[in-house]
Amino acid sequence: MGQVLIMDLQAKMAHFRLPDTTVTHASYPFIPRTALHGLLASILGLKDLSFTEDGSPAANYVGIRLMSKVASSFHGMSMLGKGWAGSSRDTFNRPVSIELLQNPYYRVFYSGSHFEELAAMVSSRRAVYHTYLGVCYCPVYPQYVGAMDFAEIDCESVGTVEVSSVVPSSAIKRLEPQPGYSYARAGGFHYEHMGNREFRGVIHMVYEVSGGPLVLTPNPEIDRSKLMFVRLVNGEVICLW
Repeated sequence: MGQVLIMDLQAKMAHFRLPDTTVTHASYPFIPRTALHGLLASILGLKDLSFTEDGSPAANYVGIRLMSKVASSFHGMSMLGKGWAGSSRDTFNRPVSIELLQNPYYRVFYSGSHFEELAAMVSSRRAVYHTYLGVCYCPVYPQYVGAMDFAEIDCESVGTVEVSSVVPSSAIKRLEPQPGYSYARAGGFHYEHMGNREFRGVIHMVYEVSGGPLVLTPNPEIDRSKLMFVRLVNGEVICLW
């Protein structure tokens, strides 16, 4: 048994920039793991979630449930910046297109070493630093939903389950499409931020575009130290990773 902290992130817009995009600033379809870790660290006033107060390594698991349809639009923007070597101009003005996610709404689940501190901060609507969805002009204010007990699911014997959260593709042995739902795969999410804009690991996600559930058979060979399926006391099944 364990405990999970539940909070809602709802805003007018968000932008989680895909790497290696220049003329068009494309966005991931929902908040990446690294951005979510950064947001939680901002609430606590930490650089990251890697360590506990006594300096020992921290364990952190998050889950993301889409509460609204994934939708985006592109907008024109002018990038102002300094000149570059060999240029006679001191500044440059470069038009770009930026993809903004419209009305993002996520239910976030957290279980790990910072549970008590995060629960105290979020439930009292406090944060040390500003919280935002990817960029500073997309502020968000975490809303406390509650805390709930959970039990880990044995992936070797569970069979088919209905999962309400997004799920890493590596955790799925078989996906069973349901009538009326549309499924998508989003690739290239960074798994872990090492500092100084360096990342380690890549993860690919599967989700239902309107926030519907995934009916699937879990992969029994998943690394349970990094990923687990859990059943909350209300019967809901989510994936923590």
